[in-house]
Order: sequence, then structure tokens, then C-alpha cells
Amino acid sequence: MDNVVAETSAGTIRGRSIDGVMRFTGIPYAAPPIGENRFRSPQPVTPWAGVRDATELGDSAVQIIRPGREAQIGRTSEDCLVLNVWTRSLTSSSPVIVWIHGGGFGQGTGYSATTDGLSIARDENAVVVSVNHRLGLLGYLNLEDVAGADFEGSGTAGMLDLVAALQWVRENISRFGGDPDRVLIQGHSGGGGKVSTLMSMPAARGLFTRAVVHGGPPFGHRGREEAGATAREALQRLEIAVEQAGAIRALSTERMLALQEEMGAGPVPGAGGMRFAPVLGTGVIPDRPEVAFSSGDVAGISLMAGSSLDEARYMLFSNPHLAEPGANITDEDLIERVSASIDDPASGADLVRRYQSLDPSATSIEVMFQLFSDQFFVRTRRLLAAKHAGGGATSFSYMDAGNQSSVYGAYHGVSMPYFFNTVSAAAETMPIDANAQNLTTAASLSHALVEFARTGEPIITIDGAERSWPPFDPEEPELVVFGDEGIAIETQPLADRLGLWTGVETSSATDPWARLFA
Repeated sequence: MDNVVAETSAGTIRGRSIDGVMRFTGIPYAAPPIGENRFRSPQPVTPWAGVRDATELGDSAVQIIRPGREAQIGRTSEDCLVLNVWTRSLTSSSPVIVWIHGGGFGQGTGYSATTDGLSIARDENAVVVSVNHRLGLLGYLNLEDVAGADFEGSGTAGMLDLVAALQWVRENISRFGGDPDRVLIQGHSGGGGKVSTLMSMPAARGLFTRAVVHGGPPFGHRGREEAGATAREALQRLEIAVEQAGAIRALSTERMLALQEEMGAGPVPGAGGMRFAPVLGTGVIPDRPEVAFSSGDVAGISLMAGSSLDEARYMLFSNPHLAEPGANITDEDLIERVSASIDDPASGADLVRRYQSLDPSATSIEVMFQLFSDQFFVRTRRLLAAKHAGGGATSFSYMDAGNQSSVYGAYHGVSMPYFFNTVSAAAETMPIDANAQNLTTAASLSHALVEFARTGEPIITIDGAERSWPPFDPEEPELVVFGDEGIAIETQPLADRLGLWTGVETSSATDPWARLFA
């Protein structure tokens, strides 16, 4: 590995060349959000003299780490406003892929072996960026409406961090061989929710032109009244008077994490999992993403969105006993879980009955997996339909239907190694097969992603022949489906099950994970 040097607006950095790709890690894009900067909008970086080392990953955001994920998340601290860059050349003008990690709004990290940018940078000549940003209570406690202007931006700080990172890309990426006018943002799960939220934020307009939402139709956003009540509760638990709210900046990081857990936002999705999430109804995020989409506010941004056939089987990682022969739940339990995940809880029992009538032999647990998995597809289609209603740039859709030899199926997150072309690396830690077909599929999908960034028109290879990815049309929705046998273009998959959702509202106001893990 050879050292390489690049310039940024704040100073010179030294990275490393690995396998023909230059990698720069831990680059600050905003000042550390500590001390007086805690619970404030991101502040500018202080320039440095000399050459700053950019060969080690920066810290992930402070978070309550799910057991077993400690090594993946790595070191955490509040000094987490850093990003990573992979590039083949410092002097080209290549499309830019910005990766925004998942984990709802409370967990995750910008780097993993599965989402490493090396393959895309090397094989597709793209510049790849990944970002860390504030999470959970430290990213979304809305003290502004409770304690005043000294906490401006606190209820949306994590999203404003991402805007600051995109502003860094706009200002600096040409120094890394990237084209600032061809920036694509993509995210999975909560990262997908962040992508659609960025699309609806006025401050992010013009910072990117393409977006991809992977398995993450938006959910969990909070209204100002609810977020204000949460902030008051936080201060009360800390025994801090509203007039003395500034004292919260002097408390330890450990106390902040303990407070978050006390308030129900622990390490796994649940009823309190989205308690700390972006606050709506301000100039930062005026309304829900689907409202911004249908109004035409995002007409200039091309969108790709997709989900996996068996999204809900992700819960088996935390509840493996549910995969054992004979495992089941009661109908009452199923109805309670479903009712908590849709806008009108009173519709839950009827939706369950619809699924049961489609296959009377299905057990309650089989219905749960199918219904909750379908909900991701339904929400994704409705997001695309809102974008289509708003006019403007074309949208595209996909479904991952592979991994059927595994008990997990095409679970939540299994599609990401395909778009990063990291199937071989992912197979070391994930239930995914690095066989010849999957490697071919990954090469095609990662190429399509970069072509989407490059031209706005993704090109997919099917049976050795290049084809245009069909645009989304709600009247005749064609989409790319990839699975164990390769890639195909299909029209209206799952039509029999999707019809069951007629009249059932599933907006970003509700959380599909709220009761799934309970």
C-alpha cells in the first residue's frame, strides 16, 4: 500500500492506494459536535496546517450497539462527522456515489466490508463516498422548540449533518476525480429513509441529481408537538430546568446514551425505536417525503427504489427460534403487530383476514413474515407512485427475490452486496452464496448503479445482453427482478398479494418495525 496525497478546502490529507484505488478515510466535513456544538447544526471545519492522516477510519456515531455488532460498528464517539472517499484518479470527472448507512435513525456506521467502495471505484471508475453522522438522541432531540434558538437545528441535526457532507462533496469532490454535477445518493433501510428525507429538504436541493432507496421507504418522522414533549421529558429525567437547558451540553456521553435507553430507544427496533428521528414541520424538513414527492418539489431528481421478497425474515437473526419447526404466534399477537405498523390500527384485523383467506393453510407466523415483507414492497411502490405523480425525472424499481436456499430468504439487507459488487466479501459474514451466478448478477447491478449516476439511465445486463432498465409506471409497473437464476424484467409481481392492501394506508407516519421484533 502506497501513501497518496490530496487537497481539500480545509487542508492536505494523506491516504493510501489499495489495489489500484486511492482510499481516504476519516476526513472531517464539519467541526466535532461536542461542547457548545452539541445539539446544534453542524459547524464549519477548522482548517489545519501540514498533512492530515486519512488512513484510518474515523469514529462511528455514539449509539446503543446491538449485541454481536460491536466489531462492525467499531470505535464510537461524538466526534463522528467524518467521511471516506474511494477514487481511481484525482484528475478525472467521474460520477459520484454517496452511501448513507442504515440502522434506522439510531444505529449504524458508514463503513463495512459489504459496503466498501473499492470495487465500484476500481471496476466502474466511480468516486465513492460514505458518511458518518449523528444518531439517536444526540442527532434528533428537539430542544429548539423547548429551550429556544440556542438549540437551533437540534431536532434535525443528524439530517443537517448529511447536508453538510453533501456540501463538502459539492466543494471538494472534483479534487478527488469526481463530477459534482453527477452525484447519486443511496441508502439502505434507515439510510433509504434518510435519502428520501434529503430529497424533501430545501437545504439539500442542487447537491445531488439521482437517488436510490434500498429497502427503506421512509418512516418514523416526528411532528413538532410530539418531539417537543419528548424533549421536555428528557430534561425532566435529567432534572434540568428548561431555563437551564444549556447544562445538557456538559453531561457525559455515557449519560446521554443511558437517557436514550431509559426513554425506550434501545438497540433493536421496537415501539420506541423511532422516538428520536427527524422532526417535521420546520423550514428544514417542511413535510413528509411522500408529500414533497407528489407535489413536484423533487421533480428534478431521478429515483430508483426497491425491496426484497422476504424483508421481514431479518427478524430471524434476533429470534432464531421462530424458524424452528412448529414455531408459531397467536392470531391476536399477529393482529396487534400488524395494527401497530399501519396508519389506521383498526384496519389491522381485516388485513390479516385478507391474507389468511388467500392461503387458509398458512400459520400465523407464515402470514406475519409474508405480510410484513409485502409491506416494504407496498410502501416502496407508493413512494414511487408519489414521485411519478409529481412529474419530472424518471423513476425505476427493482425486487431482490434471491437467496431462497436459506431460511432467511431475500431478507432485509441481502441486496446491498449486489449493488456494491461485494458478494464474495459479504459471504464471509452473511447468509449469501458467492456462486458464479450471484457474482455475475452483482457485476451487472453495480454497473447499472454507476450508469444511473453517470447518465440517469441505468443499463442492466440480462443473459449477456444490455437492456434499458424499464421506467416506473404505476399503471403497468415493470421492474427488474433478480434472484437465484439471474436477472429478469417482470410486470406486476405479487399482484395477488398487493391487491390485499387496497384501502390500507401505510405512510411514513408509521413504523413497519415497531412490533415486528417484540
